[in-house]
Amino acid sequence: MVAAMNIAVIDDLYLFRKLIEEQLTTYAHQVSTFSDYDAFFPVLAQAPDSFDLIITDLYLEHID
Repeated sequence: MVAAMNIAVIDDLYLFRKLIEEQLTTYAHQVSTFSDYDAFFPVLAQAPDSFDLIITDLYLEHID
């Protein structure tokens, strides 16, 4: 069994964030969700080593 990880999920679609979060927490992972990079980057800047894995939507609405 894999050790529990701290995972960040970044997606602008609420349904996708919740679906991924539910699946990962089923396996005892700690999941933090963010709707965009503006919400995520301050958290990452404050604690750069806080996440073991980052899952992101490559095509967020307001990102070029």
